[in-house]
Formats: sequence, C-alpha cells, structure tokens
Amino acid sequence: MVRNRVEVVVWTLAGLAAGVGLWFVSGAILVLFGFSFYAVIAAVFLELVIWIIVAVLVHKRVRTQRPETFKYRVAPLLAGMLIVIVYIAVGMIVSHPHAILPG
Repeated sequence: MVRNRVEVVVWTLAGLAAGVGLWFVSGAILVLFGFSFYAVIAAVFLELVIWIIVAVLVHKRVRTQRPETFKYRVAPLLAGMLIVIVYIAVGMIVSHPHAILPG
C-alpha cells in the first residue's frame, strides 16, 4: 500500500514537471511562429487543448487494458499536468483579464 502511495506522489510530481515543460515548449513554438506578444497567454490554452486530446486518447487506450497502471501512474500524471495548466490559466485570467476576456 505504501508503494502505491509513493508511486502516486512520484507520478504527480512528474506530471507537474511535464505541465511546466509543455507550457514552456508551447510558448516557445508560438514565439517561433511570430505570436510573441500573446505567446505566454496563448500557450496555456494551447496546452489545455493538447491536454484534453491526450487525456481522452490515453484514457480510452490504457483504462481498459491496464486499469492498475492507469490508476497509479497515468491518472496522477494527467492530474499533475492539469494542476499546472489550471494554475497558470487562472493566474493569467486574473492578472490580464483584458487580454483574454472580451469587453
């Protein structure tokens, strides 16, 4: 039981790191394509779209074939990534509402 808890914590921390890394790569790609002004803000929403697509595909594939792997590895990884995405997105909306919300 302790091994499973440790595994969940490790995979959640890996998800947090992956979320930050995906946000950085998304921002770098947007800057590369010339969207430098809104790259930081747009990268969060691009990352959210990527996360939704990946989460649905991984859930369909892994959940039925290996439920224990999904429970202790994949779900914490996706949850850790989602925590970072939501944290950055809410921070951007609160700090720069004029850049995101109309009006």
